[in-house]
Amino acid sequence: MSVKKTKALIIGNGGSSVNLHASNLHKGKDVFRINKFFLEPQKIHGSKIKYLVIPGAPFFIFFADYLVKNNTYSIENCIYKKLHKRFFIPDTNQKFIEWNQFVEQNGCNNSVDGFDGANQINSNKELSKITTGPFLTNCSVKLGYKDISIIGIDFYSEKSSRKYPVAVPKYLTKILPFSATFSSPRMNKLKGNSYDVGHSIKADIAYFSEIISSNQDVCFTIYVDDKNTFKIWSRIKGNNNNIDIVQLDPFKVNLKSPNCESEILLAIEEYRKKYFLMHLRSTLSHLFAHRRAIIRKMILILRELLINKLK
Repeated sequence: MSVKKTKALIIGNGGSSVNLHASNLHKGKDVFRINKFFLEPQKIHGSKIKYLVIPGAPFFIFFADYLVKNNTYSIENCIYKKLHKRFFIPDTNQKFIEWNQFVEQNGCNNSVDGFDGANQINSNKELSKITTGPFLTNCSVKLGYKDISIIGIDFYSEKSSRKYPVAVPKYLTKILPFSATFSSPRMNKLKGNSYDVGHSIKADIAYFSEIISSNQDVCFTIYVDDKNTFKIWSRIKGNNNNIDIVQLDPFKVNLKSPNCESEILLAIEEYRKKYFLMHLRSTLSHLFAHRRAIIRKMILILRELLINKLK
């Protein structure tokens, strides 16, 4: 089947992504998913995934492979973000591709005006980085899709309580770094690491505006269930005729357990058996990654005190 005749559905992690009024939206479409898709209480968007993009953390990779191996989800293309040097790649049955390689192979780095890849370059203040959803939308255009639906990209701020509309089980937070994969939020802010502070809602809006206006041969359909999100997408739409915005009925999210909770628990057990020492080493590396300078300074201070005391 020609990609140009196939419809695509891009699913972000915003509140609208778990709106049950959108439960049939995936039918007849190639589904693009990101990050914590497996935490949704129901398989609202089906079990077939064409492209999955996940963070570069060992358990994410292990669990994506586990879900395919146990026929919980069908994932055709598994893509992981670049691993930090302290991480390791677990053995997988499924073939995984590194994000940068996927981007290069499909020409996704040929981004839109004002951006170099996912980074904004026309900002007078500072470099801003778009989130995965907008960039994956750009990739779907580069792949040749001409009919693209989007849900779950709601432009919520980092402080919004609606940012993650699903509950993260406590047992999972102990094994899976859900935030600040490369450092602590405080250290990232001090270093200006774009992982935590570089993402900008304004950059996402600017990016989508350019994608839509520069691809008039592509039809975009946006699904929202929040008034503020509707206003933002309306602003992005502007005078473009190739985009429709559909207002879904509001849906109160019931924070139930993940639909594949039993698989998560079994996967954690298997992961620990196979990779206990390697995961422990990664965890310890994480804990001390940004404390080395402090420890080194303390040693120098103690050394100086001892020298002065011996004099």
